[in-house]
Amino acid sequence: MILSGKASFYAPRFGGRRTASGERFEHHTISAASNRFPIGTLVAVRRVLSARCVVVRINDRMGHRSRVIDLSREAAERLGMIDAGVTEVEVALLPRYLIGHEHACALAFQTAIELHVDGRSAGTGTRKR
Repeated sequence: MILSGKASFYAPRFGGRRTASGERFEHHTISAASNRFPIGTLVAVRRVLSARCVVVRINDRMGHRSRVIDLSREAAERLGMIDAGVTEVEVALLPRYLIGHEHACALAFQTAIELHVDGRSAGTGTRKR
């Protein structure tokens, strides 16, 4: 499932506040708020204009419903969206088999058919068992 919509990032005043997961929010961590994924879920976020991508962990909920995700400042910087403030993104659930993969972000947006060509798993060079 890939969601498309707008992303923003946390305002400075949120630093140090408790998130819905109970941890303290820090701008330098790579995390995000979303009402569409369970707390603790890893998702890939791709900026539509630049195709830059980052994997984030959902650790909070959002107050506004007009956006699909609200990113930490660190995640927003990696997407190159600080000057824009709000930008169009695509968000994909990161499958377990991609967690820790070097190209997890890009692969999260591929279809299952594209990921398993000729009996090989994309990016690993090994045969499926």
